Amino acid sequence: MHELSVSKGLVDTVVREAGANNAARVLSVTVVIGRCSCITPEILTDYYRLLAEDTVAEGSELIIKRTNGRVLCRSCGEESEIPDFRLFCPRCGSREVTMTAGREFYIEAMEIEED
Repeated sequence: MHELSVSKGLVDTVVREAGANNAARVLSVTVVIGRCSCITPEILTDYYRLLAEDTVAEGSELIIKRTNGRVLCRSCGEESEIPDFRLFCPRCGSREVTMTAGREFYIEAMEIEED
């Protein structure tokens, strides 16, 4: 259910940035979401569409790019990609790892139509 508050923050940011750039409307928004971020893209998209109604972002396309997680093993020193929350080193099997990527959530780009 946290996707609702995340979507609200996303729409607020998009509307604010659109206003700061004198946009007549937002055409698309590209966001990057790490696979270990606990954000479900389909739910985020549904809330985004709902919350964007009656704003400059209404009807805009939400483009989602997913990134895999990465862990750095403190046992063998290997940095490896992980597909989800499997927090162990794929090389040596150690659970002594630090997540270095995969929790991202940020706006990568916005396409706007100017006034």
